[in-house]
Amino acid sequence: MSIVERKHQLNPLQKSFWNDLFDRELAWPSLLRDGEMLPAINIKESENQYDLDLAVPGYKKDDFNVSIEKGILTIKAEVKEEKEEKKDGYSRKEFSYRSFERNFALPDHVNEDSVQSKYENGLLHIILPKISKEVDVEKRKNISIS
Repeated sequence: MSIVERKHQLNPLQKSFWNDLFDRELAWPSLLRDGEMLPAINIKESENQYDLDLAVPGYKKDDFNVSIEKGILTIKAEVKEEKEEKKDGYSRKEFSYRSFERNFALPDHVNEDSVQSKYENGLLHIILPKISKEVDVEKRKNISIS
């Protein structure tokens, strides 16, 4: 994994309509895909690991499912809420549903057996340790969130 930088080809001081549009889109805190909001993510690479931080306020630890299958890291969350109020001859029923799914292709040098995750204060932090040898991509591993 590496950070992708956009460079203007002709004149770095001149911005076109398309570059301005895409630069603004990448700065949004969440992305819109098929009507669903995707949480913003930061990916940082160090010598020994990759750190992924997802901004997901309003969720609980049990709402997440983080897994790795065939070299793909999948992060899913789903929340269903229902409220019913009966008072003074009327009733009100409200419900909401939120979900998202993000998938990331992992490099071959990630140690899938040592992946860790932690959810705290609206931030899901995932640590992907590196190894020097290639990993069997046919494995599937669920990752517990602490």
